[in-house]
Amino acid sequence: MVINERKLVTPKDRVPPTTGLIKPDQSGDLSQSAPPHLPMSSDPPPTKQELASLAVYESAYSINPKGVTGSKPLVKSLTSADLPNPAAVTAGDVAEDMLEAGTAALAGDDAELRSSDWSDEEDSTPLTDEEGRPGGTAEVDQESDDKPYPSALRADDPMFQEHYYLRRGEPVRRDAFAEDADGNRIPQMRAAEGGWYVPVESGVQRASFKGDVERYCATQQEKERFAQIVAERDAALTTLKDVKNDLNVTSRNLKMAYKDVTLKSESLGLASGQLAVEKMYGGEGVEIKPLHATDGSERGAGWFDQIWSVTDAGGKERLVVVECKAGGGPLGTRRAGNVIAEQGTAHYFNSIVNQMDARLESRPEDDRTERLLDARADGTLDYILVRASLRPGSRGSEFNGYSHRTFDLDSFGRTS
Repeated sequence: MVINERKLVTPKDRVPPTTGLIKPDQSGDLSQSAPPHLPMSSDPPPTKQELASLAVYESAYSINPKGVTGSKPLVKSLTSADLPNPAAVTAGDVAEDMLEAGTAALAGDDAELRSSDWSDEEDSTPLTDEEGRPGGTAEVDQESDDKPYPSALRADDPMFQEHYYLRRGEPVRRDAFAEDADGNRIPQMRAAEGGWYVPVESGVQRASFKGDVERYCATQQEKERFAQIVAERDAALTTLKDVKNDLNVTSRNLKMAYKDVTLKSESLGLASGQLAVEKMYGGEGVEIKPLHATDGSERGAGWFDQIWSVTDAGGKERLVVVECKAGGGPLGTRRAGNVIAEQGTAHYFNSIVNQMDARLESRPEDDRTERLLDARADGTLDYILVRASLRPGSRGSEFNGYSHRTFDLDSFGRTS
């Protein structure tokens, strides 16, 4: 039960929204601080006579990359049904709220477990190729990644604030890996000198990309090819949900449920990566061979998700490194010397190659690392990101294709 979702403000309290940083209270809790013109939840509720002149504020303030912004009133008429009933609040309600808040950061809200990284409704009409056959690609407008605060980071946009920062009106960053519509990471906030709250600079070297995101809509045959993988992932997610709702669940069962979802999501991502390589590089006389282990022995940290050798009809080889995601999962990071580097950066690429080289030292016949470095040096290497996309179907989720984007190893991404 949510009892403090709205804040009620009488006409005398209405002042223009203010933009600027505010101080937390002495305990350091920002959620207990509010601009003086906004009443706290302990204030007495308005009388019935005041209802007609009340404005609804979604929150007292919001954290964003440019500071803390005052609330904006929404045009809405209130009735007595909009007021919380203090008598209805029980210990069970509080426990339910605490449980919901405590599990919000777990896999149920984790970007890696989201079913899609682009709108199902927006892409409900399958694309066709140049000859009108099912399947195809479409370019997506994307703002430049080098803008520190793209237009999506609007301090006065209540939808943006509610989606990324607020939970029941309190200023929190819901998802540590959340990205805005332009693919920019939502910044974390920290207490700074003097008690002010400012965005955290994590020092992570972010990836840069060549061009915009492109999307491919699956044909019916491809949907059938992915049906079993998608069904297994759906089943794993259902099991995880049931386990999380079990009050008597053991930590072992919960851990196993999360692990199963991770494995099923990885399988979906890898299958999507293979399909993307087939569609992007396949053709008459083209030979595509995996250079990664296909038995799962090279999964996890210290390996690229996939490495493919693509040889055209003229005998020219190109290497394709693929990072595969099951949906909106965040790019991974690793320490590369003194730098924390994100997948898709030169630091990350070199770090993985070096670790592979050390692991393969006992196998002198394995020349993959040398081939990767040579391909990068002579311009015959592509490093791409592939994200699977699902949509609701008549019997659960349905494979809807994938989106892909090419990393730019020769350009430094932003550091955030």
